[in-house]
Amino acid sequence: MKFSKYGIKFLNEINGSIGGNSESGVSSIVKMTDFIEKLKLKYAGIKLAKSDGDITDEHIRLQREKFRRAYEPWSGEEDKDFTAVYKETKSIPDLSVIFHRNPGAISSRIKKLGLG
Repeated sequence: MKFSKYGIKFLNEINGSIGGNSESGVSSIVKMTDFIEKLKLKYAGIKLAKSDGDITDEHIRLQREKFRRAYEPWSGEEDKDFTAVYKETKSIPDLSVIFHRNPGAISSRIKKLGLG
């Protein structure tokens, strides 16, 4: 995430691009950053439909090492959160980190939900 990488410098840069020193701009970014951090934790802790021990496909097992929720079904709640974050960030790498899924799955979901 850009905020976690660049911190206040990122906030100041964004704030300048949205019309000067508006505290509401910074406040919105901070709120979205908090929301995103909560989602990362939420989806990191969600119970998997199939545990790693139940997976026999080696490709899926390898993907799960990189992306914990690879090949898991998407829930309605996850689609709702995904849509909200996508509308704000439009960043496939950021969405991949938040939802613990590979970039290809993120691109497919964007298309399926009619977002891009």
